[in-house]
Amino acid sequence: MMMRSVVVAAVLVAAGGPAQADGFTLKAKDVPPVKLNGAPGEVRVLIDGKNAKSDKASMVLVELQAGGHFVRPSSKGKAYIYMKRGRVSIGEEAADMSDVIILEDGAAPSIDASARTEMVIVFSPPGAEQALRDGRELPPPTPGAPAKIVRESAVKPIDFLDGKATAWVYNERDAVSVLHLRIPEGTLVSEHSHGGSAELLFIIDGGGDVVIGGQKLVVDPTSAVYVPPGAKHSMIGVGARLNAIQFFTPSGPELSFKGKGN
Repeated sequence: MMMRSVVVAAVLVAAGGPAQADGFTLKAKDVPPVKLNGAPGEVRVLIDGKNAKSDKASMVLVELQAGGHFVRPSSKGKAYIYMKRGRVSIGEEAADMSDVIILEDGAAPSIDASARTEMVIVFSPPGAEQALRDGRELPPPTPGAPAKIVRESAVKPIDFLDGKATAWVYNERDAVSVLHLRIPEGTLVSEHSHGGSAELLFIIDGGGDVVIGGQKLVVDPTSAVYVPPGAKHSMIGVGARLNAIQFFTPSGPELSFKGKGN
């Protein structure tokens, strides 16, 4: 991946449609929500092996009402949680909007919401999302290693694309790396790929035109995107400034932002 690598992929079929082999995008609002079984809230499965043929990670959007809680369905593997809005507590620790929570293998604590909360969650490896899609009851918490909370305020911003765009790299050298990207209108991200790493992306606000395999696609707020390993893609920001959360699995491409990779 070049340092200017950023966003997106090709089109993800609507929920329930046939999966394609090259890449996908899907709006969260187009995915029917499933009520959480055992807590006031709902979940939307955005990316997994069924709709995007993603075998490295899956992505879900969880919304909790104030006073609600969430426990990931399986403690197997790791979970990476971006706080899109709201506030939660995990034991004695608290996480706020724009923070990232990392749950280690074997740990599935209760995540308790003190306000209306939205969380973008990536499971690595995938699998836990199926229990949520099926509406199975949330399990009791599983003790394990303490959750790691990375606060965006503690992450040094990195300018790229000749200083036009900004990235916040929350973690590196992990099963999944998490980044926040901010890209201004009209900024071109030239064609590139990420080698053996898959990319999962969630658009917070703004949007852009994506070109993959000669096909132009449009992404905007709540679009979830899957880029398979090795897939070439490019993008140009359109309209308001683009804010997105980017996940690489396995990690590695994020090192280019810090001058540690290719």
